[in-house]
Amino acid sequence: MCQGIKEGISFVTSGIQYFLQHKELWKYALLPLILVCVIYGLLIAGGLYFANGLTDCIQEWCRASLPSWLQWLYNVSSFLIYLGILLLTGFLIVITASSVYEIAGGPFLDAMLEKLEATEYGLTPVKKSLRFDIFFAVSMFFHTINTLMLTILIWLITLFFPYITLPLSMLILGKRFGISYLAIAGYCRGMTLRETKTLASQKPSLIQGYGMIIFLLLMFVPVLAPIILPGIIIGGTFIFHDLQKRKER
Repeated sequence: MCQGIKEGISFVTSGIQYFLQHKELWKYALLPLILVCVIYGLLIAGGLYFANGLTDCIQEWCRASLPSWLQWLYNVSSFLIYLGILLLTGFLIVITASSVYEIAGGPFLDAMLEKLEATEYGLTPVKKSLRFDIFFAVSMFFHTINTLMLTILIWLITLFFPYITLPLSMLILGKRFGISYLAIAGYCRGMTLRETKTLASQKPSLIQGYGMIIFLLLMFVPVLAPIILPGIIIGGTFIFHDLQKRKER
């Protein structure tokens, strides 16, 4: 596992560095990033609007039903509501970031990876049918939904055991995160999600470590998402081709 984490850090770092050093790739990532920021900005605004309404209702109830010496419960409950909404929103952003980013800028990201693969690996784009595109999109949708359900399960478990939230999330969600970003590279080469999972099974510790690093970056430094997300996708492409080479040996 430790070796996998080291390799995961290496691929994430190399992906981000590659993106920053090759300015010709920036144009492909710009529009998807703008769309993702707008989508998640609306999500956060909606969450805060909901929290405001809920705390107003609680305040009215406290004033009408509780004696003055218990009015402090309103401040405590308001704090917990805002904290819960922000944490839940953060989890949703982390879990769905790759899928939303891919949906928002699919053609642009495909063009970015095609240029990368042509430059670094001498590969030409793979033509994909509409049927394949729909099948892949549905597969990724259910993969994201399953990941979201696991996140909710973890959330429920950690209500009773709060100190295990981070390690449990990293352990369970790490592999799914790694697969999510690896699948983008697989799609560019005409590979289904199932085939990408089979490829990833060659080195599960690497995929686990790669996904865990992604989780930590998006969870604790979301402000760097404009740099992190394209770099993570490029790092996933490096991993994909590394695994392909191992498979061919």
